[in-house]
Amino acid sequence: MVCKGTEYENLAYEYFSKLIKEKYFGFSHEQCKLTHQKPFYSKDREKNIFFDLVLETFLPYQQDPFTIHIIECKNYTNKVKVDDIEEFASKIDQIRSLKINPIFITTIGFQEGCLNFAKNRGITLWRVVANQNHEIILNRQKKRIKNITEEIKAALIQEDYNNWQFGNTFIQTPNKFTLYPKEFINDIIHANKNLSFQFLASNKKINTPYLSKKQLSLSAQELYKKYKTNEHQLDIYKILKELGIKVKITEEIKNQDVIAEINFTKKEITLFGKNVFSDTQHFFALAHEIGHFYLGHDKYLITEQKTDIHSTNIVPIGINANINRMEFQANYFAACLVLPKTFLTQIFIKLLKEHNVLHRGFSALYIDDQPCNIENYHKICLPLCRFFNVSQETLKIRLTELDLASFNRTFDQNLSKH
Repeated sequence: MVCKGTEYENLAYEYFSKLIKEKYFGFSHEQCKLTHQKPFYSKDREKNIFFDLVLETFLPYQQDPFTIHIIECKNYTNKVKVDDIEEFASKIDQIRSLKINPIFITTIGFQEGCLNFAKNRGITLWRVVANQNHEIILNRQKKRIKNITEEIKAALIQEDYNNWQFGNTFIQTPNKFTLYPKEFINDIIHANKNLSFQFLASNKKINTPYLSKKQLSLSAQELYKKYKTNEHQLDIYKILKELGIKVKITEEIKNQDVIAEINFTKKEITLFGKNVFSDTQHFFALAHEIGHFYLGHDKYLITEQKTDIHSTNIVPIGINANINRMEFQANYFAACLVLPKTFLTQIFIKLLKEHNVLHRGFSALYIDDQPCNIENYHKICLPLCRFFNVSQETLKIRLTELDLASFNRTFDQNLSKH
């Protein structure tokens, strides 16, 4: 049966949908998008130009397509002519970019002259030998097939080709002949150095080096010593300047939780909600991102959004990047940078002595809901928060981690809001 126009486009759509579902392109279903009649703007026409089908593939965590395959579907009563390929090439030239890979697919076959013309114009020729159930039949032979190139050529140009030994899918890419959609994709990727690099990077296993808390603490403390002011406060913007990181502060609110967003490639940080989020929240967010750069995580990450609790929408370069380890390291490094162990301990002990706060067995400072302990909290903890420009919650976590203070569950302050 010969299908015309939209009917054949629908059959081709089903065919490519099955290829995607069965992962014949080497990408998961979630990484592929198949669209009918997708518009592309033509400068020559000064309006949109439409193509039968468009297949887009995506790398993990990426919003922009990795490759774009524009598919022309034809099911004539006779073989596709060179003029048809030339007309398709002319349409492609109007929107040509490095990512666009044109495919001309048919069930009838091509005139022999189409093979050279298509190869020289970077167009893939694709023939599906029709069968009653419109099935996908791929070659299953594992051993090397002799003269496979000649067999594929024959299938592409002979209308009556029916050697089912090799399946029913025959492809000529701009560089090779193949029976397999995945080889077609691989050929497209490896023929383009930029695509090849992105693909390899996306699949590269990234092992973030392990760093102990002690190592992170010492590194952060050294950075603090280098960039502290005469008043012993951290000059965080001096660090950012020397790292070449630009900071933009805006009143815009990304959403109610996102405090900051960083683009590691551009080395840009945007702080959101100037009049919504506190200085301490912005300060710690900057310290967190400095941690990523100082620890070398910018080699593995592209973008990240920072909330008050954790990081979200992290886009790594490799799908195997150890996100959890990098986030722990950056968070711990930031805590050690804004609240350096040695100097924090010195000021903490000094305040205890000034206010005659005695060690009562639990820790140097014990806080619960008793009035005397709440008073101690205001005498010791709040001045520390102001001096180091940190939130009460951040200080509480750091003092607890250093065994300098204990906070009883009955202490009912909602520290996260301060």
